[in-house]
Amino acid sequence: MFGRLFNDFFTFDESQKFGSPTYTPPMDIVEKQDSYLVIVEVPGTSKDNLKVTFHGNVLNVEGYRPRLPEEEQTDKFHHSEIYFGPFKRSIEFPQGTVSLQGIDSYYQQGFLYISIPKKVVRKIEIKVED
Repeated sequence: MFGRLFNDFFTFDESQKFGSPTYTPPMDIVEKQDSYLVIVEVPGTSKDNLKVTFHGNVLNVEGYRPRLPEEEQTDKFHHSEIYFGPFKRSIEFPQGTVSLQGIDSYYQQGFLYISIPKKVVRKIEIKVED
């Protein structure tokens, strides 16, 4: 049930639903009291090969994971599951739920952390005049 609620709240890049042949790094989205924390698993990718953008209400994470230095182009692979090359993840947040001010990110031990503040709803006091 929670999974359905989660999927109803966030919209993911359509290419991930239909078995796209590109690499899709695993991701967690954690709701905190005043922000969302997006954690993307990108081992083997340097900070310089990552790009985070936010357009409208869509978070985009793009990057490139290079081939391991030990792997030569002329080597014959008998089995290969490790992906290298470009990747992209996009998440659409519901309109009006996040603030573009104060978005922060950092990279640590193969994980990219992106903190996105929730939009603060300001309650306006109604004054009574006699």
